Amino acid sequence: MKRPCRWLFVLSALACCSLNGCIAFYSYHTVKISVRDAETDAPIPNANMSVSYRYVLIAPLNPPKSDSAQTDSVGAADLRFAVPGGGYLEVTAPGYLGIAPCWPPQEYFIQKKPVPKVAEIRLYREPAPAITIVVTNGYRGPLAMEFHHVGAWVQEQAGKRDFTFRASQTGHLRVNASPLLFEVDPSEFEFKYENGQPIPKGLFVGPGDVCVWGLDGVAGLDDRSLFCVGTQHDAEALGSVLNGTGDGNRKAFGAFFAETPTSQSSRVHPK
Repeated sequence: MKRPCRWLFVLSALACCSLNGCIAFYSYHTVKISVRDAETDAPIPNANMSVSYRYVLIAPLNPPKSDSAQTDSVGAADLRFAVPGGGYLEVTAPGYLGIAPCWPPQEYFIQKKPVPKVAEIRLYREPAPAITIVVTNGYRGPLAMEFHHVGAWVQEQAGKRDFTFRASQTGHLRVNASPLLFEVDPSEFEFKYENGQPIPKGLFVGPGDVCVWGLDGVAGLDDRSLFCVGTQHDAEALGSVLNGTGDGNRKAFGAFFAETPTSQSSRVHPK
C-alpha cells in the first residue's frame, strides 16, 4: 500500500501532438491556490508552489511553461497551469510535511471539465506520523489491514503523530484514516504483541524466527496491506497464493480481507 496523493502527482495525460509533428497546443489557466494548515485551518504564508511538466513517451517541441509562486500573508498565490500538459504540482513550507491530497482532480483534465479558478491545499505540520500495529499474543498467520478514507483532516486529535491500532484475533484491522495516515508507507509500520514484545521485521533473521513479513499486493488496491506474522516458511506459503496473475491474483489477494474486521478503528473527529 502506498498512500495515494503525494506532492508530485499527475494532473493530466501526455500533451497532444499534431499530425505534422510533435507540436502541442495548450490553454493556460490561472488558479488562486490557498495553502492552509490541515488541522488548524490557519493560512500558511511563504509556502513555495511550483508546477512543472514531464513526459514519459514523446516530448513536444514546444513544452508548456513551468510556473512558480510563493503564498502571501493570507496563504494564497496564483499559479498558472497548462491544459493539457501532464503537469506536476509541488508545495513546500518550512515546518510542514510535503504531503497533501491530490489537486486538481484528474477529471478536470481527462473529462475536460472546466478548470477551477480557486483551490485549496492543506499541509500537516512536522513530525511525520508513526504507526504501531498490535496483534494478539502468540498469533501467527496473515495480517490483513485496510485503511479507509474519511472526510476529516484530524486523526483523533490535532497534532497527534503516534498512533497504535489493534488487530483482531484473526489478524484483521480496519482503520478510518485521515490523509495524514495515508502518507505512512506500510514498510515503516512497527509491530508488537499485546504484552508489549516487539515483533521484528523479516530481514536478516533465522528461518525459524517469528517475524512480520510483507507480502506483495495488487496494483490499484493501495488502501490495503497484507503481512504475515510467522516464520519465513509461513510467509512463503502465504505468498505462493499471490503468485498468480491478473484477476486470479486480485481475487486471491482480496480473499485475505473477506472477514469483517473486528478490531477497533481509529476515531476521527471532524473539526
